[in-house]
Amino acid sequence: MTIFLALLCACFWGFSEINLKQTINKYKTHTILFYSYLIQTITYLLTIIVLDIDAFKRFDINIYKYLLPFFLMKILSTVIYNFCIRNGKISIISPLLASDPIFSIIIGMLLFKEAQSLTHIIAIIIVTICIIILQFNKTDTKKKASKTAIFLASFYALWVALITTVEKAIYLGGYQLTDLYFHYLFLDIIMIFILIIINIIKDKKIKKPNYHLLKSLTENHLGYFVYSYLLTFASMSLVVPLTSLYSVITQVVAKIKLKEKLTIYERLIVSLIIISTFLLLIF
Repeated sequence: MTIFLALLCACFWGFSEINLKQTINKYKTHTILFYSYLIQTITYLLTIIVLDIDAFKRFDINIYKYLLPFFLMKILSTVIYNFCIRNGKISIISPLLASDPIFSIIIGMLLFKEAQSLTHIIAIIIVTICIIILQFNKTDTKKKASKTAIFLASFYALWVALITTVEKAIYLGGYQLTDLYFHYLFLDIIMIFILIIINIIKDKKIKKPNYHLLKSLTENHLGYFVYSYLLTFASMSLVVPLTSLYSVITQVVAKIKLKEKLTIYERLIVSLIIISTFLLLIF
């Protein structure tokens, strides 16, 4: 069941990434964020109503000492993610974005003194080298913006690993998924009003979303719902590497839909990152 749900999450995220890439240049970041938080709020409300209506009665101010840092970290991660998708080749950026299992292991080693196998150490070294090589890759035609996207995609993976650790800590603290969603709603609503003001000031209106944007954001939040549900009972060491396989789906679909072309050199680097991430699941 865990493996099935993790792979389902990977499918949602993989297709979400492709749909976002197809339409992201038609929208400014603050507009995408507005619709993202709007869909997220609707998703959270429906989840609470369907699964645990009593969550509305369990308000606990103490959860915000975890939730507020979590919320702010997610805002930054969303902005970085959109920049990377907008400015980089999806076939290169996606494996970097999905390399957070590597950083989860590093966090486990440094913060929790977790012992790691030789395979894990080798995987970490390979991905680190690949990231450095991509930074000096001269074949990417988008130059500075693309180089920044590659760097930020690597930072994003580290940031997501930290966010996942914080979310797991919330569940280990005795809170349920619906408790997280209920308390998150207040922050979401505040964020929506802020984004409405930003959109009106900058664009005089909120641009209507197209099919690809709505599909991308819906798939992303459905994937995140499955991911959060898995974190409530399953091990991070299993969930994170499995869901990170979404980059494989992105690779396949990008080649078919986006017609992206990579050099042999770039394919080799991307393949090494995917294989290294997959090794964490096997060993």
